[in-house]
Amino acid sequence: LAALRVRDHSLVSKVLIMCSEPDEFDPRETAETLAGVVRLGAGTELVERLAGHLLTIGLEGTNAVMRSNAVWALATARAQHGLVLQATDVRLLPWDARPASPQALVMFAWALVSQRGSKAESQLLELGRVSVPRLGEFSARDLASVAWAAAKVVPGEEETTDLVARAASLFPMSGSRGQDCANITWAAASASCFTDVDLLRVRKSIQELHKFKPQELAALAWAMATASQEAPDVFAAVERVAGDALRKGSGFDVATLVWSFAKVSAVSPTVMQLANDRLLRVADFDTRGMANAVWAIASVDMARLDALEAVGQRLRRESDSLDHVESTMLLVSFVRAQYVQPDLMGLLGGNVAVPQASPQHLVNTAWAFAKAGLVDDVLFSHIAEKLEVRTREMEPQHACNVLWAFVSVGQPLGRMTGPLLSHIQSMLPTMNATDIQAVAWGLACGQLASDSLRNDILAILHQKSPADFEVVGQRQIGQWLAVEVDDESVIPEAWRRWLAAASRPAD
Repeated sequence: LAALRVRDHSLVSKVLIMCSEPDEFDPRETAETLAGVVRLGAGTELVERLAGHLLTIGLEGTNAVMRSNAVWALATARAQHGLVLQATDVRLLPWDARPASPQALVMFAWALVSQRGSKAESQLLELGRVSVPRLGEFSARDLASVAWAAAKVVPGEEETTDLVARAASLFPMSGSRGQDCANITWAAASASCFTDVDLLRVRKSIQELHKFKPQELAALAWAMATASQEAPDVFAAVERVAGDALRKGSGFDVATLVWSFAKVSAVSPTVMQLANDRLLRVADFDTRGMANAVWAIASVDMARLDALEAVGQRLRRESDSLDHVESTMLLVSFVRAQYVQPDLMGLLGGNVAVPQASPQHLVNTAWAFAKAGLVDDVLFSHIAEKLEVRTREMEPQHACNVLWAFVSVGQPLGRMTGPLLSHIQSMLPTMNATDIQAVAWGLACGQLASDSLRNDILAILHQKSPADFEVVGQRQIGQWLAVEVDDESVIPEAWRRWLAAASRPAD
């Protein structure tokens, strides 16, 4: 019934009742029945009864296919019914006396992906250790599947890196299914073990990209972008066949494709225009896909007004369905695209004012409002309050951006002032010229005097001459020197000459 996809509910119900007393079933019958009832959508009670019986009697007398089906059925059933895999479930993978088939290992790995928590992670790591010596027995599909599962659940572990790298080295990219090519590439990128050899294998698949489904093409592009592989030839090949994917693929596929192109600065007018066209059908996207797509087209200055208007109309109806990450992405994207709608900005800003928002999201929100020239006293006060105790988590650019944002719209830093300036001072030695000029400008315009910070900036200016800064940076440094430094003798000679030249009337 399951294999034939029978949908006669009356018949299925009768059969499921017949399966509810499995005590007399032998291992073979139990394994086949369990796999069947899971596919037929049986309830938790029946699945648990069959699973318990199978774990009690073991898998003696079953062949590799039955064991694989049993593994898949039990793990999938637990995932579907919100049940956590038990330690006894591992007995279905008899990797000691009776080696499990590659198919069984893969099925168990895929089932573990739907689990959550340390138990699933530890079991997948154990599965990886068992699988590595036997990867030569795996088919191309199984190699891609087990690598994908490991990278999905435990991407940062040494065992995962070993498993994925080994699987990738054995995977035959040419002639394999598009989904498998995308999965193995994605796994190598996620496990941070993507190498030049992997790139060479991807290049070998270029001639077959026209066979890839939209989801597979998007996954391959995402993997390349995640691995920071610009590879213009690969993205050019993706662009040549991306038309159908962008027109007919899901909103998720479209968002993934355009995000990947933007991530590696692979500017493609064709791809971005088709993405704009799809955003007119904004209902095709979930909220994360919509935010990613808007971010992509805005980041390369190719956002069309009609596409942004379609997104804006949807946001006015359901802005509260977006989380703080999506809201921040859209705020920054709208500002970059010069699509500033105060009502939309206000709705999205409210979504960021939540406890789980990270310093980066808070800073980006303040930057977007300041860049748009919008002042929201309540929002800025909330951001200052939250960042006061989290300034140490900011990177140099974030610290400079939040200083610029508050000063540029005249918002008080409040009790964040001390922690922020102290953190900026600790990062000065690692800051680049752009960060330093932003700090100098913020201190001057915000009238934020600090003797120790001033001395540290002067020490840096003894090492960096005006030639190390762009024209705007020179002016910002000059403004700070004029406001903050009364004793000209402490100003580095190169900067004194620059100030003197800047003060002379132009010819």
